[in-house]
Amino acid sequence: MKPEEAGLTRLANGNYFLMAAPGATLQYDPTLKDPLTALAACSQWLVGCFSPNERTLDACVEAVPACQTPSPWEEAAPCCPSACKDQYRQQRQGTADAFAALDAVLFVDGSCLPGVNALLGKP
Repeated sequence: MKPEEAGLTRLANGNYFLMAAPGATLQYDPTLKDPLTALAACSQWLVGCFSPNERTLDACVEAVPACQTPSPWEEAAPCCPSACKDQYRQQRQGTADAFAALDAVLFVDGSCLPGVNALLGKP
């Protein structure tokens, strides 16, 4: 979905206004490409693929294109690193629910996406 379709207002600096807080505003920069935008692209692809009674999350993890470079934010199309797909499969081989496995891999651990943990200040 494009920012305009979501009802976001474009600011003079090219960013989109998300919300105001005392002394600050939260903005979305559509030109930013970094490890967190790669995480967003990967997770958005997977969530967009999932469809109850049609496609399982497991099927979507198998179908998502694997990133071809160590800098997924520079890829031409959304992708998920092979390491994320592998970690998800490992989680699922245990007793992890599909959504719990995805959460653990992408958001709790995050190590499968290069640079994410460094940006978040994680070791």
